[in-house]
Order: sequence, then C-alpha cells, then structure tokens
Amino acid sequence: MKRWWAVAACMVMGACEPSEWKPPSLADSHEDPAKLRPGYGNEQLHTWWPMTSPEIAAVEGAERARQGDAHALFALAVMASAEKRDAESYAKYTQRFDDFIAAQHGAITSAADDAKRGDALNRAMHVAFMTGTPNKDDPKIGAYELDQPRLARVLDEGHYNCISSALLYMTLARAFSLPVRGAITETHAFIDFGPDDGARVDVETTSPTGFGELHDEKFFRDWAKGWSSSRGLKPMTIEEYSKREIVPAHVLVARSMHDKRVVNDDNRGRLYEASAILAPDDHESVHNRLVAYANEAKWLYEHKASRTTVRMLDIVGSFVSDVPNRFPNDTKLLSDVAWLAWYDANALVIVGRGDEAVAIADEFLDRIKPTWEEAELLHRDFVNVILDRLTELQVAHAYEKSVAIATKHIADCHANAACLNNLYLTFDAWCVHYQEAKDWPNAKKVMRECIALFPDDTRCHHTLEGLTSLHP
Repeated sequence: MKRWWAVAACMVMGACEPSEWKPPSLADSHEDPAKLRPGYGNEQLHTWWPMTSPEIAAVEGAERARQGDAHALFALAVMASAEKRDAESYAKYTQRFDDFIAAQHGAITSAADDAKRGDALNRAMHVAFMTGTPNKDDPKIGAYELDQPRLARVLDEGHYNCISSALLYMTLARAFSLPVRGAITETHAFIDFGPDDGARVDVETTSPTGFGELHDEKFFRDWAKGWSSSRGLKPMTIEEYSKREIVPAHVLVARSMHDKRVVNDDNRGRLYEASAILAPDDHESVHNRLVAYANEAKWLYEHKASRTTVRMLDIVGSFVSDVPNRFPNDTKLLSDVAWLAWYDANALVIVGRGDEAVAIADEFLDRIKPTWEEAELLHRDFVNVILDRLTELQVAHAYEKSVAIATKHIADCHANAACLNNLYLTFDAWCVHYQEAKDWPNAKKVMRECIALFPDDTRCHHTLEGLTSLHP
C-alpha cells in the first residue's frame, strides 16, 4: 500500500511538501479498456463478462424464471452447464425439451392428481433421457455418475447425478404446472413436491421410482447408507435431512451455477453474474458475484488498469449499490460492497476524478462498522483515498478545498499519522501563501484554524506565535 513519511515542521516562511508522496496520476497506465478486456461490459444487463447471444437471452428471461416459466428456467439451467454456448446447441436442447412435453402431454395431464402426474413425469423422464451407458462401477444404478451435474450432458449423453436430474425434472414439472421446489443438503439435491400450504413429498430424481420416497428413520437406517455408498456419496443422515434447505425452483438453478465441478477460471465470472441476476435475494449467489468483481478489481489493480476498473464498476454499479438495500444487516455482503467501493475510489483518484473518489470515501467511512471483517484495513484504505486527494489539492495550491476534505473526518485523520502530518503541511503551505502576499491577518487566521483542529500540535502554535511577534 502507499506510504507517506513524516517530515519536520517548517519555519514561518518555508513551507514543505509531503515527503515521498507521488501524485496518484503517475499510476495511470492510460490503458484502453476495450483492448485489455475486449467484449467485456454489457450496459443493458449491467454485467461484465462476455456472454453468447443465447446466454444473454437466458439472462434476460430471469424475471420469467422467477415466476416459474419452464422455458426460462430451462435456458438458465442449460447455461449453468457452462458448455455448448452456441445458439444451435440451445435450439437443439429446447427442441428435445419441447418434444418430450408434447409426447407426454396426454399421459401426464390425464393422471388423476398432481402426485400421480409427478410420479408419471419422473418415470417418463428416466425412459426418455437417462439413457447413457450403465455406471461401470455399479451397473445396477444405471447411467448415474457422481460428478455429472450438467443438464446439457444429460441431454447429450444420458448420464446424470442428483443435481442434473433434479434440474431436468424441475424444469419439466414447471412445463406441466406442477408445484416443485429444490431441496438441498450438504451432499445431495432432490425435489420437494406439493403445494405451499398442503401435503408435500420428496422426489429422488436419480431413481425412476423415486417419487414420494419416504425419508424416515427406517430409510436412513436400512436403505440410505447403501444408496449413498453405491453412488460414491457420503451417507446422508436423518439429522442432515432435517436441516435440508428448501428453495424456490429458480434458486436451485442459481445454486447449480456455483458447482465446483462446473465452475472454473474461464466461466466463473459469467456464471456468478447470471446466478445473482436470477436469484437477487439469495445470499450465496450475491456473495459469489461480489467476490468475482473483487477478484477482477484486484487483478486490474495489480496491473495498473485503473481505467478498466472504473469502467467495470460503472457498468455493474447498479447491482453493487443495491446490495445494501436488499441485505441491510448482512455484514459479509456489506463488507464485500465496501471493498469494491474502495477499488472504485482508488481508481478514480488515479484517473483524475478525485472528487468522486472522496465522495465514495466519505460515504463508506460512515458505513464501516468495527464488527466487519477487515474493518480496520478497510477504514485505513479509505482514509488513504482522502489523504491522496488532500495532498493532491495541497500541491495544486487548493488549500481551502484540501482542508475541507479532511475536516469531514477529522477524527479519522487524528488517528492516522500520515493524514495528520499532511493536513498540517496543507495549513503550513496555506499560511506561507498569505505570508508571501504580506497578508498577515489571513496568515494568522489559517494558523488559528489549524490550532482549532489540532489543539495539541505544537507546530501550529509555534507558527502563530512567530507571526504574532513579527506582525502584531
């Protein structure tokens, strides 16, 4: 981080400049964001990482997906697979989806009730889609593969696991207006089926007979252990099951975009963005999106790409600034937002937009709470933004504005030796400015203001005493 070194107090007629301070503009590489990050930044979606046309269309359908629209959910679930990103593949997958719905429409809709329709759907789904070669380690479990969470590969190869099969079942169920939600544990995902205010059952989508599977003590004692071990899973216990998280259909899709078996350095950014757009009230999705931006901002900072940092945070700023409104008491997310604000403020100072940087620092110095993780470090870095701008204005002889910036957070400046010293040097230079004009009243007035802000700093007192003795 930046360092400013204290210097000795000046004599009455000899103002000092801050030692070792370098103008922030010297760190400006004047890079072209369009060349450094070609194709990045969608101002309509307020996203940063490039997406293909069908991915953009999928993200644009996020609101419909939250309302339970089957095709919107399906498109985003395909996007979560993070492969086959072209329009032709999306069209092929959609056609298979639609063909199944058309073929099964009569049989499923004619069933007596939702439960029978849900059971028929699960059985038909296995016949139509789960057609891959049997598991080589245990052919009895069919085409199940532990590490196959991608919906696209179910459609391409017929192999599946609990997540990819749950995604397929859930999107098909919505096409038949069936009431479904996701159920998530540490090691497993399945479907919670039934009305919000009525009887509900579980659907183990990895089995064609998994509709209505009763998860009771007998299940976990007699069957679940063998079921899990045959699939390479840590056995789920009844305690874990009791702590399962029931989430809306769209949140299950959003969470699938975080799967470590899918996410990598090439796709992390766009998946995390799509996830949080789809589930803007889901803590995990929002946190991951903020972290993705923080990692990008850190990389840009290390490569002195301040102009690209400013552009990114201009584009995604509406999302970032809305997080505190949605999560006003979530200290983790608030801290995430504050770090992005610091990257923005630091870059703005460097590219010559210092007043905007100070406005951000002013706001976040008031927001930071001592209970936040890294609160002290955040606080120090925002004070350094103010210190940079304060010193920049001092060197430009804008003394009054320089002092005004620090005065808003004078307690913070008192606690920061560099800020305290450079603010004194601003007063000193301001005083010398009036002395050179032989304006002794204003020179003394400046020193009185210095004393008012720093009553214990002997330098201001000594300067005022010298002025008063020479020019009573």
